[in-house]
Amino acid sequence: MNPVGFKESNQTLKAPSDMPSCKDLPVFSNGEMCISCWRLSWKERLIALVWGRAWLLVWGKTHPPVSINCEFTPFEEQVK
Repeated sequence: MNPVGFKESNQTLKAPSDMPSCKDLPVFSNGEMCISCWRLSWKERLIALVWGRAWLLVWGKTHPPVSINCEFTPFEEQVK
């Protein structure tokens, strides 16, 4: 997966210089949460379709509350 920019992003989290596989991350931040957007490759889409799983890796000694969502864009009003 690769992080992608989006019109609501208002800052960029810079990748650590000692992690060459890590990329800068465009995010929207309101002081309470950060939202990022990720694009799956065609191979990743097929793997997700077949296995129905995604893995979230968080570096550090703790795990903050997180959410992974594919159903909606968090900046659009939801119709129920």
